[in-house]
Amino acid sequence: MKPFDYMLVFLGGGLGSMARLALSYALAGSLWLHLGTLVANMAAALVAGALAQRLANGALAQVFAFLLTAGFCGGLSTFSTFSIESLKFLQQHQWVLFLSHALLHMVLSLVAALSGWWLSALIMRNMYL
Repeated sequence: MKPFDYMLVFLGGGLGSMARLALSYALAGSLWLHLGTLVANMAAALVAGALAQRLANGALAQVFAFLLTAGFCGGLSTFSTFSIESLKFLQQHQWVLFLSHALLHMVLSLVAALSGWWLSALIMRNMYL
């Protein structure tokens, strides 16, 4: 990686982190589930899936992969917050909430990544018809 690539990751990461903070505040509530964390992780997975599809098919320059995937999606997603939220359920012996929380994050994030890949492929296919 070149120094400019690090700058792109830094810039994208800052923007993604600001978006995550905005989601956390916008979706704060009294649910047992921190909705902002889940939505941030799903949004990052959706965008990362779309970008991965573009990159795999040569439709995305590497420079944008650094800025958007490693940077923006890395800043937007939040495995550390998810881990702390999960740990609190474990510490409180709330096993069902812990399992529900973990499964929701993992399954929905994977579905979002797959959806991003699929939507990107669909858009590319329709562009060349």
